[in-house]
Amino acid sequence: MLPSVARARFQKLLNMFRLGDAESFKREMDVCDCIISGSAALYVIHPTTFVPNHLDFYVPVDSAFDFEYALHKLGYRKDDDEDNPPHYGNGPILLVLRLRKAGVVPTINLIITSTTNPLKAIVQFHTTLVMNVITSEGIICLYTLLYRVAHILLLLKLLYTNLSGCL
Repeated sequence: MLPSVARARFQKLLNMFRLGDAESFKREMDVCDCIISGSAALYVIHPTTFVPNHLDFYVPVDSAFDFEYALHKLGYRKDDDEDNPPHYGNGPILLVLRLRKAGVVPTINLIITSTTNPLKAIVQFHTTLVMNVITSEGIICLYTLLYRVAHILLLLKLLYTNLSGCL
């Protein structure tokens, strides 16, 4: 279960992409074993850093069709500009589909994994920024030390900025 602050941030993220209410969407993620990673997950953890321009959903190949259909019901369609979506061969990531919704600028990347646990694909394929994950149950930060250092640096910057105005 997400704490109230994280739930509010998650809902704000879903609103950016017009994906409906958080509870319904988390149920869909749970049914399809889907997780969110990348800059959108970082946004929920640290919303003052930047605003994501895409949302990365990692979903196992066995439930990819069901999750794509759920997104389709919410108005998302395959990107017409993308004739040949990238294939990644025999690795943990099989295929990436870009989806768009009319009237919504940010896009969705549906990342289809060969593993039944999409977290395994993230750990094998990516590093740093992507190592923040949102599941239907909560938020995972795999680089907690790095995140804490970055958070401390940001707090110091804010403190310096505020104090410099007082001097």
